Formats: sequence, structure tokens, C-alpha cells
Amino acid sequence: MLICLCRGLSERDLRGLVVAGLGSTEEISQSCGAGGDCGACLSTIDRLVDDVLSRAHAGGLVAVG
Repeated sequence: MLICLCRGLSERDLRGLVVAGLGSTEEISQSCGAGGDCGACLSTIDRLVDDVLSRAHAGGLVAVG
């Protein structure tokens, strides 16, 4: 599913960035531009980051970054 229509970035793309160590919406935006154009996806990215990080911590996994 596309999250950032302006940059054509999918949920999979963005989850991969969080797993790779980007731990905030701001870091993701600086890295790939998601959320930096129209901003409509920012709240979705916030929720996605929270979800990935909470799952990682619950499972004992911590992203290295």
C-alpha cells in the first residue's frame, strides 16, 4: 500500500527504513522525502514508526542505527 503518494513510497519501504534504524518521522523525511511535500502522510508515518518500534521492543529486537 502506498503511504506517501508524492514520493511513491510504500508501507514496506517505510517499514524497512525504521527497521534499518530510522526512529522518527523526521529522520524518515530527511532520508527519503516522505512527508516533506504535501504532508498528508505524516500522521500515517508517525503511526507506522510507533508500530514498528513497539513490535521490535516487544519481541526483544531493537533496530540498529
